[in-house]
Amino acid sequence: MNAETGGEKWKFTQPSSPVVSSPTVADGTVYVGAGEDEDVDSTLYAVDGATGSQEWSFTGPSDVLFSSPTVVDGTVYVGSHDETLYAVDAVTGDQQWAFTEPSGNVFSSPTVADGTVYVG
Repeated sequence: MNAETGGEKWKFTQPSSPVVSSPTVADGTVYVGAGEDEDVDSTLYAVDGATGSQEWSFTGPSDVLFSSPTVVDGTVYVGSHDETLYAVDAVTGDQQWAFTEPSGNVFSSPTVADGTVYVG
C-alpha cells in the first residue's frame, strides 16, 4: 500500500492458502510465510517490495508457517508447525540449517541477539 494515500501499489497472490504470519521487510524485500490447517501451503515467500514480484520461495517446511519471519545479517529465520526452526539465505532462499529441539509447533517469531537465535 502507498503509505501516503492508502492506495494499492501491488498485490501478491501466490500463496494457495491464507497468510497468517506478519510480513517482515528487509533491504527492500518482503518475507512472509503461508499456511492454514485446512489448506497447507507451508511456504516462505520473498517478494520484491517495489514491484510485488516473487524473488524466491522456500518449500522446506512440511506444515504451516504461523511464525513471522525475522531477518538478520542476510538470514531469514522462521518457525513452522512441523516442529522446526529454519534458517534460510535471504538472497537465494536456500536452507542454511534447521533446528528441531525440543519438539513442538513453533508459533512465535524468532529473535536474534549477539549471534544467538531465540524462539519459544
